[in-house]
Amino acid sequence: MIPRIKNYRALDNYMLYVEFDDGYKVMYDVMDDIRTLPSFRPLLDICGLFKQIRLDSSRTCLFWE
Repeated sequence: MIPRIKNYRALDNYMLYVEFDDGYKVMYDVMDDIRTLPSFRPLLDICGLFKQIRLDSSRTCLFWE
């Protein structure tokens, strides 16, 4: 069974807190991806975009518009 995202928060310094329905909790440093993946660059360039994170309908993926 694929764990579903139960709770998430975009924090300062491009950190994400993600909690899954199986109890697993993780802090994820998105800055690593911003530095290496061109598609993540707008998170740094567009003011406030990082905090506009969304959860998909399957509750397995976080994304930005």
